[in-house]
Amino acid sequence: MSLKDRFYILFLLGFLLAPIGDYYHVVSGTLAYPPNPFPIMFLKSPLWFPLLIGLSMGVLACLYPILDKSLRVQIRINKFPRALLGVSLAIALYIASSYLPWKNAGYNDFVLALSAIILWWVFDRSKTGLILGGLMAFLGTATEWILVKWSVFYYLPTADHLDGVASWLPWLYFGATTTVGGLSRSLGALEYSVLKIFDEADI
Repeated sequence: MSLKDRFYILFLLGFLLAPIGDYYHVVSGTLAYPPNPFPIMFLKSPLWFPLLIGLSMGVLACLYPILDKSLRVQIRINKFPRALLGVSLAIALYIASSYLPWKNAGYNDFVLALSAIILWWVFDRSKTGLILGGLMAFLGTATEWILVKWSVFYYLPTADHLDGVASWLPWLYFGATTTVGGLSRSLGALEYSVLKIFDEADI
């Protein structure tokens, strides 16, 4: 499958799934939007949110194979059902971050960090995943920090431990990135078979 096709598929997937996780963040009191700031809403999310997440996932779908080719390291190709399972678990982690029971932010950070690292180990386990996961952890958190400072939305006091944003945000971005990359690799499995740089993982 071409990079363009993978971009469109991951963009659409991100556009459809992002409002689900955001819905639970809003109804749980993790974050909130100002009253009626946007004319078009999906569940509890303004239109710009699924568009931004969809665009990010589409770009990641293209960056993964490009970096894989550049690094030429042994990578892990998941069969399609396993790759979808990884994305589903990332969404589950997104939702779970709304309802972590500990008042101590350190416990929540530890649980989400451990979960994100397990996702990388099970569904990726590559240098590409570490690089792009770390990059997105920084860029995603920084973007949310800027949007909070601009009053586009805000985290409530139970979750704003990192200068106004959630301290566990980098781990959500890291875990999600590795599963998006796994799905992109699965969709482009034929291309990787030509390169002969993969080790296929059965579900």
